[in-house]
Amino acid sequence: MDDVRETFAGMAPDDADRAVDALASMLAALPADDADPVDRATRAGVEGFVMGYRAKHT
Repeated sequence: MDDVRETFAGMAPDDADRAVDALASMLAALPADDADPVDRATRAGVEGFVMGYRAKHT
């Protein structure tokens, strides 16, 4: 996750906002596979990142 944070830190604010919105849209559009522990962990990490980003930047 640190790589993602570093990438977003180097982006222009508008670009970062659009990228976070795109991540949130992808999560909403893709079905979750609750039986797959990797899917659950990945989804939880990305959802946490999106929520944290929005909490700090809105």
